[in-house]
Amino acid sequence: MRFLVTTGLAAMLAIGIACPGRVQAAGSHAAAGTANCAIHYINGPESCYAPAQVLQAERRAPIAVRPSAAVARLLRLSLAQVITYRPYGESRSADSISYLYGVLRSDYGRAPANPRSMVITEYAVPYTRFVSKYTRIVGGARFEISQAALDHPYYPWGPWYVVGNFAHHNGSFTITANIPQGKMLELAGALRRKR
Repeated sequence: MRFLVTTGLAAMLAIGIACPGRVQAAGSHAAAGTANCAIHYINGPESCYAPAQVLQAERRAPIAVRPSAAVARLLRLSLAQVITYRPYGESRSADSISYLYGVLRSDYGRAPANPRSMVITEYAVPYTRFVSKYTRIVGGARFEISQAALDHPYYPWGPWYVVGNFAHHNGSFTITANIPQGKMLELAGALRRKR
């Protein structure tokens, strides 16, 4: 699972390096699954959906625990895009679903402090390889939190990267965002408890 999560983030970061500064406003999308993606994966095809097409995206996903209500309540960010992803050589179904909030950008791992944005990706397998130096227990749950999942000297506002498991689903999630660490953990706790 760590490989899957790390590979997904590495793919997002690699695209951000190749296309720095690309920011797109939400709202201009094509037919379901054909919207212009904010994030492009380098090791498999993605399908992108406008916020109005979220149900179509969720039908393709192996797990879909929509975080929009918690994100809106805690951070006042709106859903901007949904992406389903399938690695090359794997099954015909999607491997993960990503919910993008705030301003769309191609590189969430290097986002400046403003404007705020985040991506929440969900996987149908639990995360088991927590790295002790990044692990925090919050509300009785274990989360791994670091700055953009790497040991880089980013600014204290992040961007932060959190990994956790759902309490009521056999799956895990990652959150990458340029929000304060405390809010990130609060959101992770709310998402973990979601049914």
